[in-house]
Amino acid sequence: MIPAEARGKLRVLKRDLLPQAQRIERSFVKSVVRQQVEAMLFKGSAKGRSRAHAKVMQALGPGARLWDCDLHGEQPSVSWGYLKPTKARTRAGSTPEDPGLDQDCVMVKVVTAGVKGKQVGVGAAPWTITFSDHALHRLFERSHWLDPVETMWQAHDNVLRVRESDAMAQAKDAHFLLPAGDGAFVVMLALIGPDETSLSTMVHARTWLSHDMLWQDQRLALVAASDDDDEPVLGQSFLTPFGRVNLTDCTITTPWTEAA
Repeated sequence: MIPAEARGKLRVLKRDLLPQAQRIERSFVKSVVRQQVEAMLFKGSAKGRSRAHAKVMQALGPGARLWDCDLHGEQPSVSWGYLKPTKARTRAGSTPEDPGLDQDCVMVKVVTAGVKGKQVGVGAAPWTITFSDHALHRLFERSHWLDPVETMWQAHDNVLRVRESDAMAQAKDAHFLLPAGDGAFVVMLALIGPDETSLSTMVHARTWLSHDMLWQDQRLALVAASDDDDEPVLGQSFLTPFGRVNLTDCTITTPWTEAA
């Protein structure tokens, strides 16, 4: 039974996150923002690109979290992450359909602006994790002092740095523990998307456990993030933002526009 206080906190959280996500997605339709995106990617001087980038960030608002910014390469690009309340179809491999998987959630999405030759495009896509309503209810119930937004971003950062081999090994048991806040989300690899025709591999958080709820062997089984070896991590494989957004078939603007 989910306490009423936890349900109320989640409603407030979603009420705050949704307009922030909508602002990000609608910003790129505005001609003034698209002009700044083109300036950010094509300006001749580093100072001009940086100034345009600052204006784009201002237009996107507080919900946009800068992830990657390369304004000086041959094909410059910028990626932002954001949290969006939504409902997603979730399929756990060969596991029979579980009605509990298709509940409302908060999804980590990515929007990328990039160039190809003298053309620029902007696209958005699902990125790393869907946090089910149940998982967030338990977070609110079991840890009153944690910032839910920061805790979700901690989980996102951690999953990108998980060794691919560790995630695959843990996934054989269907679920694994992803550290976040003073506990861990119980997560699984799944096919997730807005409908059955647009599914991609993501991580789905089913619940959240505080650290004192974990047995000793569970604490040892936490999938730890790594920065100290050359083994591939999830952020370099199927969770890379550049593999998520197809700028020639983007979801926010027309596929390609000629840069000025």
